[in-house]
Amino acid sequence: MKMTVAYIILIISIFGCINNKKIEETKFDLNKEILDFSAKIVNGDTLIILADLSACTSWWIEKNTLIKNEDIITISTHAQGEFVDQTKLDKVEYNCTENDSLNFENLFQFMTNKGTNDRGTNSNVITVIYKQDTIRYFSDGLNDHLKNIGYYILIKRRIFPDVEMYQPVETPPKPEDNKLDSLIELDKEKMLNNLNNR
Repeated sequence: MKMTVAYIILIISIFGCINNKKIEETKFDLNKEILDFSAKIVNGDTLIILADLSACTSWWIEKNTLIKNEDIITISTHAQGEFVDQTKLDKVEYNCTENDSLNFENLFQFMTNKGTNDRGTNSNVITVIYKQDTIRYFSDGLNDHLKNIGYYILIKRRIFPDVEMYQPVETPPKPEDNKLDSLIELDKEKMLNNLNNR
């Protein structure tokens, strides 16, 4: 009986040592290091970025999950809204280089520099969550809100270049003047014919 217990303890300790991976201890402080989070978070850390892209009468919200594993940060997105064609975007690598202005760090810097705090009339555009800490970024009026959304969309277009909802809306080509004139003349003729036939 004592030998069986000893063997069980030995087997558990062997498997415990095999499966015991060292987990890095994080010292990341969201409030102090958000503008450099890519370099500061450690393996196993998760950062959530909530974006409210709603404007006027349309609605669109996104939840971005950034996870660092094996020194690589990946991002996945869940989206809901009127013009959302894909509700879940699978993980892709998130990179932030020194000379790149299209990243979340620079978006946060841009919004921090504006100093738009919640004044009761401002709308919350971006919320960043790390463990128990939260930072909120606000827009000051519709024009500012649309600029913030535009910056965010440019970043997401870079991360997900093939996703249609991040692509610019194409306007139809302007009709040629001579074709437009001929259509107007045709309409005039139809109207005159209808008047004459009465």
